[in-house]
Amino acid sequence: MPIVKDYIENKLKNGDNVMIVAVGDSITWGMNHCTADETFCAELAKLFAKHYPAVSVLRYDGVAGGEYKPIKYYEGPLEVSKGTGPKITVVKSGVGGNTVRRAINRSDDFVGTFITGEKPDVFLLMFGINDALSEDKNKYVTPDVYYSDLKELYDLIKTNNPNARTVFLTPTYNDLGLSEKSGLDAYSDKMKALADETGSLLIDTHRLWMDHLVVNSENYGQRDWLSSVPGDACHFSPKGSIETAKFIFDGIMKER
Repeated sequence: MPIVKDYIENKLKNGDNVMIVAVGDSITWGMNHCTADETFCAELAKLFAKHYPAVSVLRYDGVAGGEYKPIKYYEGPLEVSKGTGPKITVVKSGVGGNTVRRAINRSDDFVGTFITGEKPDVFLLMFGINDALSEDKNKYVTPDVYYSDLKELYDLIKTNNPNARTVFLTPTYNDLGLSEKSGLDAYSDKMKALADETGSLLIDTHRLWMDHLVVNSENYGQRDWLSSVPGDACHFSPKGSIETAKFIFDGIMKER
């Protein structure tokens, strides 16, 4: 099976469109502390536009109705760049408060056929922040349950979109910045294990954020990458979105 980069480029060379769907929680949704044009999904779309200047790049941004509800509607198409060739569409399907299980329950938002009538080609899956939230009994699951839920989501995607590629993005950050050990380590490890098992591309966004950590520094150790809202140790600033998008894009482009 071709790697993700080759899969995308082969489709473009054949004149076929490519749809990339990012599925996750409020980290993927990315709003409040960023504008719609500053989320990591929006920044990722800009990177695809820059890398493939002949290609038209569009965005669809999901608007959620609540933690337990599916996407109400998708805003778009939003034009990122206008080329003369085929198009790349980046879809943001993030719902605040989502765990893997909640994403499974709203899978009609992203599996099968999109509202444009196209089938997604690449799924970017980023979950774990809420699954690891031990103080919230409505969200928390053990790392083992997280693994089995992720496997169920992966199987659901493969059943409905058998030709699509899945990219796993480890959960980024939600710690106090007092230690180099993270409460997300075990969940990140479980995602890595599933990526190995399924032969999927894994991009270790958790490691990116842990490498940026300076213990006991401001903003829960993350300085300019996190919003400066008191009590918020996980949501990105515009800078955090840019750096995370670059890391994801590079992970796809450098895959070998």
